[in-house]
Amino acid sequence: MSRESRLTLLSTPKAFTGIFEVIQRNAITSWTRLDPRPDIILFGDDAGTAELCAELGLRHVPDVRTTDLGTPLLSDMFLRGQELATTPVVCWTNADIVFASGLGAAVDAVADSPSPLYAVGRRVDIDQPTPLDLDPGWQERLAERAATDGERKPANWIDWFMFPTGLFTELPEFAIGRPGYDPWLIWKAAELGATVVDATDLVLAVHQRHDYSHVGGRKVAFRGPEAEANAAIVDDWRHYHSINYARRRFTPDGRLVPATSLPYRLAKPRSYLAHALRFTRPLRQRLLGEHATRKRSGQGSGTTR
Repeated sequence: MSRESRLTLLSTPKAFTGIFEVIQRNAITSWTRLDPRPDIILFGDDAGTAELCAELGLRHVPDVRTTDLGTPLLSDMFLRGQELATTPVVCWTNADIVFASGLGAAVDAVADSPSPLYAVGRRVDIDQPTPLDLDPGWQERLAERAATDGERKPANWIDWFMFPTGLFTELPEFAIGRPGYDPWLIWKAAELGATVVDATDLVLAVHQRHDYSHVGGRKVAFRGPEAEANAAIVDDWRHYHSINYARRRFTPDGRLVPATSLPYRLAKPRSYLAHALRFTRPLRQRLLGEHATRKRSGQGSGTTR
C-alpha cells in the first residue's frame, strides 16, 4: 500500500487545444500515476481545465488574478497554492513536464531537511505529439527514451521548482510563462535563507516540445509587453540566477553534496561577463538562433521549448 504523499503539485494549464491537448493531458495524467500520488492543484479557467480536474479528481482553482492581457499571475498562484497545501512540500511545474524518476526522493529530502531547500533541475526535451503510454513501467520506458532521444537544455531553462510550504510569503506580480520570474525565484529563495539545490542528476524532468501559438508566437512571449513588465520587476541583472548558482546538488542516488564543479564556480563570473557584453546580445541571439535552427533541421526535430 502506498504511503501518504508529502507533496502538492501546482500548475496552470493552457487551453487544451491542438498540441497542448495532447502534451498537457500526458503530463497531468502522469502526475496521478506517481507513487505516492501527490495532491494536485490546477489554477485557471482555460478551456478543458475544469473537465480534466473532474475526470482525474484534482483540485481546481478557477479564479486567478491576471495581467491586463489575461495571463495568470505567478504571485497569486504561488501564495494561494501554499495556503491550500496540506503537505510539507510544494512543487510548481509547467503543465507539459513528465517526471520520469527521482521526484519522490527529492520530496523526502526537502521535507526532512532541518533548513529550507529550494530544489530545481534542468529538463530533457522530447517530441511527444501523441498520447503517452502510461501503463506500468512507463517511467522506465520514458527514462530510456530520454537517454537516447532527449535533448538536455541549459541551466537557465527552468520548468519546475520545489520548496517547503510557506517559504514564500510575498511575491511581485510576475506574469506566468514569460521570462524573468524563474531565475528571480532562485535568487529570492537564496535571499530568504534557502539552500538552492541542483536536482538535475536525481530528478528526470521530461519536457514535451511545443510552439508558442498560444500567445501569438515566440517574439510575443519573450519580447512582448508582459515580458517587458517581468523584466522591470526583476530590475537588477544580478537577480537572474541560473540553476548553476546552486550551492548543493543531488547525486543520482539522492545524496546531497556540495556543488563545486566548474559550471557552478563559473556561474557568477559568466553572469558578469554576459552583462558586460549585453550590447552584443541581439547579434549573438540571432547567430545562436540560426545555428539551432540548422541543427534541428538536420536532426529532424521540432521546436525546442
